Amino acid sequence: MQKIEDEKNLVEIFSRAARIPRRKIDEALKKATILEVIENHFLITDATSSERRRMEELMSFCSLYESTSKMEKTGYQIFSPEDTYNYLAPEMKGLSYERVDMLILNTRHRLIKRETIATGDLTSAVPGFQKIARTAVIYNAAYIILAHNHPSGNPQPSEGDIAITRNIVKAFDTVGIEFVDHLVIGRNSFKSMMVEGLIEKNASFQAGMRERGGDCL
Repeated sequence: MQKIEDEKNLVEIFSRAARIPRRKIDEALKKATILEVIENHFLITDATSSERRRMEELMSFCSLYESTSKMEKTGYQIFSPEDTYNYLAPEMKGLSYERVDMLILNTRHRLIKRETIATGDLTSAVPGFQKIARTAVIYNAAYIILAHNHPSGNPQPSEGDIAITRNIVKAFDTVGIEFVDHLVIGRNSFKSMMVEGLIEKNASFQAGMRERGGDCL
């Protein structure tokens, strides 16, 4: 009973904070949970552009607050694609829509920020480089890792996935931030574009791995 009451309160708070008519949220709740609706505003199919903008601003605020308060407490280190997968898979592998997350690491391979940079339907979720770069600069990134899920469960990168990633890698070369890897997360497995040889291995990131005492790549 408490869980149901908490969910009702969350719906009301979200509706008021984002100024979204309750009827629109209720319609989306027929196909998804309130947490899924909050994380992916495209589930509210009839939202106006101004309503979507307010939802994005609200989520950005919540994300920034959460990351700022927890940043120094987590200290999660990433030295391999397996580390990335283990961190993201519990949440991402079960999503019914496609989502692109970015992990920002410092020079010691510690996670300082996780950011959802794009969401979409079952066919595509294309991240924009400007948003990726802006977030990376704000948090003084040393290394960047991208990951997205395939709702189909098949983690094989598509030709589109590969092309977009290679363009992002080239763009990051011009701003002095090291792009490390792009993982595609399936239902029970994943593919690393770096391990698969689809993008070039990052020399400085691998040097840090060797200092740790291993070289998985």
